[in-house]
Amino acid sequence: MNFKEIPELNSKSIPRNVKIKTSEFFTYICNGRTYRKSQRQTRIYGALYEAFDYYNIQVTPLYIQELLGCPDSVRNTGLGIYTSRTGKEITALNLIQEMVDKLNYGEIDIDTIETLYNIAYSRTKLIDRSEPKSVAAALLYYYYIKAGIDINKKHFSKTTGPSINTISSIYTELISVL
Repeated sequence: MNFKEIPELNSKSIPRNVKIKTSEFFTYICNGRTYRKSQRQTRIYGALYEAFDYYNIQVTPLYIQELLGCPDSVRNTGLGIYTSRTGKEITALNLIQEMVDKLNYGEIDIDTIETLYNIAYSRTKLIDRSEPKSVAAALLYYYYIKAGIDINKKHFSKTTGPSINTISSIYTELISVL
């Protein structure tokens, strides 16, 4: 099969092998169909995330979103394409570090967050039913509150993405199971 370069990636500082693999994955994802605008962008996002994963290059979903200059909806759908093709799930743990970096409240103990996630996951179905981004935000909120850090809910919600109500709902569930 012939893989054409993806013009949207030409000006991006991405390793050549990743660009080539992205083109290959993109061709398979599109399966001979032509997509335009956001549908094309979601498929590029999914293929690019898969290519980085293929070469074991650790990147966050936010990194690719910023690299492509796409909205959250493209990122979320692109991650869905990635998970359906690879069978690998994007969990809250995959999103924690990028949220920590955006919030700028200081470093966290990622092992503690992972332990909290695993305990909560085993004790409540809400973690499994909720969006990974919402669970990640609620876990961080729980962690920061327990650490005694004063949090502005509006800023926290705006920075992480999920609404104050969504974060509060999952946070309340975390309190009851942790």
